[in-house]
Amino acid sequence: MKKRLKLTALAFSLLFCLPAYAAEAGFYVNNSYVESETVQNNSGVFVPLRAVAEGLGFTVSWENPYVVISDDTTEIKVCSGSSEALKNKETVSLSNIPYISNDRVMISLSDMEKITDCKSEYDKDGSLKIRSSFPYDNGHPMVDGYMDKINALAYYNAGGYVYYITLGDLEGVHRMLFDGSEDIILRNLDGMEIGANTKVSITYNGSSLIITTQELSQTDENGNVTVVHATYDPETKSGSGFTGRKVKGTIHWVEASQAGKAEIRLYENIVDEEKGVYNKEDGSLNVNPNSLTKVTAYVEPALMEAKGYDSFQFVRNGYFCIDSKDSTPENLVFNRIVSLKSSFKLPKK
Repeated sequence: MKKRLKLTALAFSLLFCLPAYAAEAGFYVNNSYVESETVQNNSGVFVPLRAVAEGLGFTVSWENPYVVISDDTTEIKVCSGSSEALKNKETVSLSNIPYISNDRVMISLSDMEKITDCKSEYDKDGSLKIRSSFPYDNGHPMVDGYMDKINALAYYNAGGYVYYITLGDLEGVHRMLFDGSEDIILRNLDGMEIGANTKVSITYNGSSLIITTQELSQTDENGNVTVVHATYDPETKSGSGFTGRKVKGTIHWVEASQAGKAEIRLYENIVDEEKGVYNKEDGSLNVNPNSLTKVTAYVEPALMEAKGYDSFQFVRNGYFCIDSKDSTPENLVFNRIVSLKSSFKLPKK
């Protein structure tokens, strides 16, 4: 009887020693909704490492036994079951041990803030918001870099606040303290038509926010672009060393009236690898009908003087050479010799 009472008391005490787990539905990272659960236990709130890191703009990879998250300046290694992480090869002590749940590495929110310098808060309706921290340069917050990370359409600094506009899950006009905290939505964008072709600007006159939109291009009745509106930002010129703004993409212009017309030949595999080398019915080769595609392009005037076998890189397309047989000064022909990215894979043995 005494043994049974002792066992009952032990089980009762263990029951009350177990941590209490509560799963919460999704959360926001840099104003985008992440449909992944967080977990709260006696040690605090735990979040999925990959989902948060990718939302903050990091690249996530696996380097056994570490999960590696990295960007242009930072490399962080986290191992489930270890109380230490590595940040740029320096050891960082974690307050809670990361663990694996449903094939995800879960890390405490406080440790995520420690290793990535992100910030978090709960809004009035209880939703968790995680955001990148303001990047600093010589003690000065780089608002441009932060706005780029959260994909803001436009922003304006005034009186210690940053007013900015975003689309997506937290669409609206936001007001945020200059240090990146206390982010609230002042108004939604109802009635404003903002598409991929729209440039948005925002200003503040001391009492009111002024939001303007401008279509970046105009089209004719057939949908062909006839006018393009653009601005030139000389500080971001390649090779200038300027790092205050991260340019997402660069457009390379070829002036149409001076450009030369050329035939571009794009080669793919002769055999359709997806169907197999040979036709199962008659044993013939499964020839790829798209092994050669011809397109018309316009090239820089200097290329009009190119001779047979001269090779060039066409930006974001690959390497091309002049066809020594078919090309003439009046009718240039370029053959693609190397693709920048190929989907070809060797067949499994």
